[in-house]
Amino acid sequence: MSERMGERVEGVVDVSAKRRRVTEILDDPTLFPVVFTSWLKRYLESSGATWPASSIIGTKPASFRNLPAGVKLEYLGEEAPEGTLALDGSLLQRSEHPRLFGLLGTRHGSDSDDDFRLPNLPAGSGIINVVSTGK
Repeated sequence: MSERMGERVEGVVDVSAKRRRVTEILDDPTLFPVVFTSWLKRYLESSGATWPASSIIGTKPASFRNLPAGVKLEYLGEEAPEGTLALDGSLLQRSEHPRLFGLLGTRHGSDSDDDFRLPNLPAGSGIINVVSTGK
C-alpha cells in the first residue's frame, strides 16, 4: 500500500522506500556480509556489465567506521580501508587504540607498557585480514 497525494492506494509499491531500505542494508556490513559484497563486485567486473562495479551500494569502505572495535574481516584490496587496521603484527599505542587494547591486551606481544601488538594473520593474494578500530 502506498500514498499518493495524501490518499492510500492499494497494490502500489513505494519503490523509493524499498530502494532506501536496500541501501541501508547494503551500507551496513553487519547486515550484508562483506565477503558477499566483495564477490558481487568481482563478479560484476568480470561479467561485462555496462555499469562500474564501484557504483554498487555497500562496497564503500567508509562503512567500516560503523563497526565496533574488534570485528575481524577479510578485505579484497591491498590496503586496510578507513576504520580498520591490517592484521600484520603492527605495534600500536594503547592510548591511540584503547578499545582494541581492551580486547587484545598483550597476548600478541608488546615492547613497552605503552603499546601492544596486533596479531599477524596473512591472507591470500589481493586479500588482507583487517580488524575494525571502532573509531
